[in-house]
Amino acid sequence: MVHESQTFLVIYLFGTNCEYTKMKIRDARYLNTRALILECGSLNAFAKRIGKADTQVSSFAGDNPRKGIGNKIAEEIEGAFGKPTGWLDIPPENRYISELTALINSVPDDMRDAALSSAKQILEVFAKRAQSE
Repeated sequence: MVHESQTFLVIYLFGTNCEYTKMKIRDARYLNTRALILECGSLNAFAKRIGKADTQVSSFAGDNPRKGIGNKIAEEIEGAFGKPTGWLDIPPENRYISELTALINSVPDDMRDAALSSAKQILEVFAKRAQSE
């Protein structure tokens, strides 16, 4: 989901040629779930946290998943980690843009130029990384 303030920030920093990462929801859910598994320390710890069997979690979040993460399981994962509904669906790079936007919007006006400059540097790192892949 792209919000107007996020779009404004991206256009302000990079011009109209910059776009959000476009990714299938299935892929975004998988990448975000894998990040949460790393946060937990293991697939087993993640499975316990969401109240699922290791084998079930492995089938959708293991190294070679056999199926995708459906809406019900996505909501359960988000709930177990205190994430808002839809969090798993946002590609990681886009979530960082959202977080930067919220941070910049919280900065007092007299410090906003410095905050925007820092945000631009961070986003440029992501852009260079994406170009090299």
